[in-house]
Amino acid sequence: MGSAAAPPPDRPKYALPERERRWLVAPSTAAALVAGPPTRIRDHYLEPGRLRLRCAVSSTGATVHKLGKKYGDRPAGAESITNLYLTAAEFDLLAALPGWVVDKQRYRVGPGALDRYGDGDDAAWIFELDFEDAAAAAACPHPAFADREVTGDPLWTGAALARRFGRRQPAAPAADGLSGAGRLV
Repeated sequence: MGSAAAPPPDRPKYALPERERRWLVAPSTAAALVAGPPTRIRDHYLEPGRLRLRCAVSSTGATVHKLGKKYGDRPAGAESITNLYLTAAEFDLLAALPGWVVDKQRYRVGPGALDRYGDGDDAAWIFELDFEDAAAAAACPHPAFADREVTGDPLWTGAALARRFGRRQPAAPAADGLSGAGRLV
């Protein structure tokens, strides 16, 4: 009782480094960038901890379910991340756990992704780029269409956006055809 938690390992055995940079994009600018249908994503940030349950449905209807963990470390600008791909039944089992659930739309913009959280004037648009190494991430110029960079800002993490734009689990089925905290239907 009262003992501090052990620090996360430098690099967990099966984790990969994720190097990403993120920028806010003004809604009027974002609207001009999007083309084609988005991938619909439901993220469920499980509490307590750093686990994220994700259901992604492409414009063709292909669905991916996965459980991911970001370890919170950022050595050399990279964060350790692991993903485990799930069956629909495994996903449904985990979706009953408490946490924050948020829906977003992801559009492909050049080599990156533009995510929209929320609707209307309150929507937040975030452009994200992933990099193979720290040098490439550091050398990347600020995209001309982007506003300020929010990489590493705790107010703009996925979990923080879930608290701002999402809902607390458990949730009742929604009238828009999205079932509670579970899969997108």
